[in-house]
Amino acid sequence: MKRNKTTKAFSYFKEKSSQVEIDGSMCSFGITIGSFHDKAWEIVEMLNFTIELARLELHEYVIYVEYYSKSQTCTFVFSDDLEIYNDAELGILSYEATKIKECAMKTIVQFEMFGGLDHGESTIPILSNRI
Repeated sequence: MKRNKTTKAFSYFKEKSSQVEIDGSMCSFGITIGSFHDKAWEIVEMLNFTIELARLELHEYVIYVEYYSKSQTCTFVFSDDLEIYNDAELGILSYEATKIKECAMKTIVQFEMFGGLDHGESTIPILSNRI
């Protein structure tokens, strides 16, 4: 495969430019992942998240993970099998939901989960210069 001669490196760093090419959907440990503008750092964070889930055998509770590139926010679709709250009235998360959120906190910079917007860490060293 040859690179398009008109492609210049700087075009990969524009707001809506794709940095990764994915034909169809991408799955990691049975979880479909997506990045609205195919940003490499977003995909890396989501892959790291799925790895953490799989290590804890919690991957079966997450169906889909997607980064909305413009807002730099990751969202999730959970399996109906996930019991989110032990006590919904008090807002106490179940063991599984707590562990899933901990995985996100370790691997994803900004995400919406269980009705709230949270800020976690990233395992990507160049995050201060997100591209």
